[in-house]
Amino acid sequence: IALGILFLRLKEKIQSWRSGRAENAPLNLKKQIPLLIKSLTSQNLLKEKKITGVMHLMVFYGFAVLALGTAILMLEEHLGLQFLKGSVFVFYKIMLNTFGLAAVIGLSGLLLRRYILKQVAGANSTDALFTLLLPLVILVTGFIVQGSRIAASPIENTGWELWAYPSYPIVAILQNTSSIALTVHKITWWTHMLLAFTMISGFLWLKLSHILVAPINIFFESGRRTRGQPREINLGEKNFGVSNKSEFTSYQLLSLEACISAGRCEIICPAYN
Repeated sequence: IALGILFLRLKEKIQSWRSGRAENAPLNLKKQIPLLIKSLTSQNLLKEKKITGVMHLMVFYGFAVLALGTAILMLEEHLGLQFLKGSVFVFYKIMLNTFGLAAVIGLSGLLLRRYILKQVAGANSTDALFTLLLPLVILVTGFIVQGSRIAASPIENTGWELWAYPSYPIVAILQNTSSIALTVHKITWWTHMLLAFTMISGFLWLKLSHILVAPINIFFESGRRTRGQPREINLGEKNFGVSNKSEFTSYQLLSLEACISAGRCEIICPAYN
């Protein structure tokens, strides 16, 4: 159901982008695909702000690894496979816990920068807060689910808490209280799942859509003129610019959708400054 809502919303978005004016920008896959991969893996758009760039990388790769890990677990569970065992399972747990913790640190840093240190000009919207807070709560409840499960079944899980090290404080708090640990596990499991499915179904209504829309935007942008180069203006035209949404090109509508309100435009804008 959540995926169905997501795809219906994506269909609406695509129709909205295509409602713009056509623009002559032929696809060049040999150029665009390598540039897209380079942009996603290097995150070089943030190179002028090193600390913010590192936090962004922690969130990006944290969720990328968690998504892959969840998909692997789903395949094992639903196909009846048994490959997550022994040293493979230990490596799997270390990777997911490490990258999950990195995402928590990255999101916490971005929240601190935006709402406590006020380093992002004019971008402290409720949407932006929800975009950072919802994934953070999902991650934290995931660690509590893991820790409470280990604490609720100490015999079955002896030794595994070392590999689930971000959850170890939860194990330490709930150890020797199996019934309480089980209750905490049930409550946080349902909370975690409901929040996760809420994020999936509401994904394209929030600034979280940046995760999907930004790569699409980068892909189409890479086949266009040099970034920042203004469109040529015919001085004989009666009107300049646009007066309504339909006068934007399809790419411009997509580009507007990809904006995350990072405040970087204000930083480099002479008029704003």
